[in-house]
Amino acid sequence: MLMNRNELRHKMCSTFIHMKRAFVNELREVGISYQQWNTLKTIKASSDPISAKQLVEELDSDKATISGIVRRLVSAGYLFEKTNPRDKRENLLFLSNKSDFLCESIITIESKFNEEIFDDFSTQDVDVLSSLLDKLNI
Repeated sequence: MLMNRNELRHKMCSTFIHMKRAFVNELREVGISYQQWNTLKTIKASSDPISAKQLVEELDSDKATISGIVRRLVSAGYLFEKTNPRDKRENLLFLSNKSDFLCESIITIESKFNEEIFDDFSTQDVDVLSSLLDKLNI
């Protein structure tokens, strides 16, 4: 069956939406949003303390959205802020000890989620899909 490019794009978008929705439901079980997880993951991956301004750039989001996410994560005890010693107008974000358990839990959830999705994929299938997605240059 030959599929035209519009059908292929639609199928890819639909697949992404379903995958994201299913993962969001998994995150909901631990009481965190997809955006909050991306924020925590970005901070966790950073070798240096990170500012909200850097998060805006890293996550390709807007300042108001990141401010709200950070505020909720600080209120929940997953993040804390310290004034940047180099620029007193800026706060740097740090993961709290409380976030360690949450992050490890979500990493486990992600791992199981990925196993379920890609269970029927061979190593070669994964490599081919990755290569094809790289070709999209998005």
